Amino acid sequence: MELNEVLALSLLLFTGFSVAWLLGGLAVLFTGLAIYADNTWDAFIGIDWGYAAITVDRTWSIMSNWVLVALPMFIFMGQMLDRSGVAELLMQ
Repeated sequence: MELNEVLALSLLLFTGFSVAWLLGGLAVLFTGLAIYADNTWDAFIGIDWGYAAITVDRTWSIMSNWVLVALPMFIFMGQMLDRSGVAELLMQ
């Protein structure tokens, strides 16, 4: 990460938003800024909306994976077993 991104992230951490939302939002913001600079100021950055759309396609393909549906349910099951005391009884 560059200095601008680090400064923006460190300032926005004090707003109370989660780190995941801040990192995603800053990524979209700086990508838009890079595309704007590339088109308006003739700064060759080499990024365009077609390149940025790859991220959306990749995220969609990962989210459509049915194997990953089991992960939140497995974590939920573990939490319920732990908080109900069943996990401790199973370990005796």
